[in-house]
Amino acid sequence: MSIRKTIALLTAAIFITSAAAFAAEKNSLSFWVKNTGSKLQSVSKKNKNTAVAGVKGAAEKAPDDLYWKGGKPEVAEEEIDALESAVKHVNKGETDAAIKELEAFIAKYPDGALTPDAKEGLKALQAEKK
Repeated sequence: MSIRKTIALLTAAIFITSAAAFAAEKNSLSFWVKNTGSKLQSVSKKNKNTAVAGVKGAAEKAPDDLYWKGGKPEVAEEEIDALESAVKHVNKGETDAAIKELEAFIAKYPDGALTPDAKEGLKALQAEKK
């Protein structure tokens, strides 16, 4: 076998292996917790740190509006708190409590902006519990 074919086969094998590993990680519970935690922080209105700085003599200009790709979803704090509670149970290893909270969340907010995340987390928890 030529060196080029060997390199091509090794490259293909590495690509396939890494793609499979990424797909497995994407469906894992730890990926869901990390992703959902980041999302909750971005939509939550509490605990926002801001800083203002100025330069003496600099002209004041109006702040630019923030841009959110696809629009920033409006999510009630109650909904955010409910999903955060489920994530905290997952982080503590309390799988049964997390499952109950996610099921209650889905029942209470069937059309909520965070419901797809809750369903994904519930699916990951149930898969890991088996």
